[in-house]
Amino acid sequence: MPRLKQTQKDYRESLQQERWQKLRSKVVFRDQAKCRHCGGRHKLEVHHLTYARRGRELMKDLITLCAACHGAAHGKKK
Repeated sequence: MPRLKQTQKDYRESLQQERWQKLRSKVVFRDQAKCRHCGGRHKLEVHHLTYARRGRELMKDLITLCAACHGAAHGKKK
């Protein structure tokens, strides 16, 4: 029986896979290598707008954010 919920460890490992790395690069390129929130160009990360397709994300599910804005999107203080 397949697992329905992906663990944090599984998720972190999936971020190392070639499929994710290619998708991440495409998203950063699409977003012109800048944060979609503040326009910054340092410490860029890709943020999930939805986790509905985690592991089989579409480009529209993802945006580029800088580390500070990504943290804020997850409710972390700067």
